[in-house]
Amino acid sequence: MKREPIAIVLTAALLVIGVGVLTTFAGPPYSHTVGTNSVMILPPRTIQNATAWATNTLYSQGAIVSYNGMFFWCQTAANATNTASDIPAWEADGRSADGANTWQFIPSGKRNSFAIVNDGANACYLSFGSAAVVNSGIRINSSGGNVSDFSGGYQGAVYAISGASNGVTAQEW
Repeated sequence: MKREPIAIVLTAALLVIGVGVLTTFAGPPYSHTVGTNSVMILPPRTIQNATAWATNTLYSQGAIVSYNGMFFWCQTAANATNTASDIPAWEADGRSADGANTWQFIPSGKRNSFAIVNDGANACYLSFGSAAVVNSGIRINSSGGNVSDFSGGYQGAVYAISGASNGVTAQEW
């Protein structure tokens, strides 16, 4: 009987430690509009080649750059190039903009898990490591259909596509 309080304290400590481990690499949820062109919805966590961010450069959605020793991926790309006056205040905890593009910080370390939810009215399709194709790969049904990986095994990029404009939310830990 006297050991129960110790067991409760130990269990609570393990839960706090476990939550701390899970949230260490947590990124913000990424909201995307997925349409008839394949888009990257989760960046790779093992980055081998990234170009240095530069002014007067047209970046596409999914491009990965380095800036001040950190990695960022282009979530939304505009049809204009960035300029010297648009040098961003890059942050390691969220989104940054350079006047033409929206960039998302890529945390270092292993991806422990991820979840992807289809918020739209149309089915969407996922591909791991290469461009997604309609009616191919992993199908996520509309209106809350979801896919998750809690094994921590997949560290590459995830792409999505749909037959029509669709909202998708991706979260990684």
